[in-house]
Amino acid sequence: MRVRYLALGPLGELAHAGDHVAAGRLAEAIARDADWPVRARAAELAVGVPEAQGMLLGASRDPQPRVREAALQALAASPPAGGVDAARAVLATDGWSFVKAQAIAVLAKAPPSADVDDALRRAMRDAAGRVRAAAIIAVALRHTVALHGAVRERLDDLDEDAEVRAAAASALGALCDVPSVDRLTELARRLGVPGAGEDEQPIAFASLVGLAALQPADLRARLAPLLARTAPPYVRAAAEKALEARGVCH
Repeated sequence: MRVRYLALGPLGELAHAGDHVAAGRLAEAIARDADWPVRARAAELAVGVPEAQGMLLGASRDPQPRVREAALQALAASPPAGGVDAARAVLATDGWSFVKAQAIAVLAKAPPSADVDDALRRAMRDAAGRVRAAAIIAVALRHTVALHGAVRERLDDLDEDAEVRAAAASALGALCDVPSVDRLTELARRLGVPGAGEDEQPIAFASLVGLAALQPADLRARLAPLLARTAPPYVRAAAEKALEARGVCH
């Protein structure tokens, strides 16, 4: 196994240089090697290798989760035909959160699709916080405004993980969700407040990021408490950066 694993490096270099024999051997390793570390490494090296795309799709159903993860990571770089369907199937059936997160990375680059939107909506209710956060980030990257209500729900759920709520706060800015401006302002003003809970700070900072993306006309007034001389220096600096940022909404 050690020799086969080490040989993958040169094979990958040759495959990316256009050597079809090497590309075929890489694809063969993804599909048929007896040891999963070799299959996973081959999948990692197969990004953008045309001869390996079909094998990567098959590897998204490999019995070993690390192989599935590697295959989906490779597919996410430039999803081929069938890649989106493979990712949706993984997201619906896989039991491992790190595999689901890679499936979401594939869906983040998918063309507009109601089926993909539905898959991401369900993922925002996944049992794993890592998956919920990844789904929210994908919604922001895709600018799926139809899901802003579901993103708001994650932000306003006080029982939700701080990481997920923070992802939701910044995503609402990327989605240009103007109705969320007041809520983001309220949360951003908690940045650096003495006695604020430890979990509040990442949410407050992400809310500031969301406001920076939205750039409401009265942003300076909204950030006045953060710009005050009594505010901690890092808070003032973050607020100034938000004011200087270029908004993404028109």
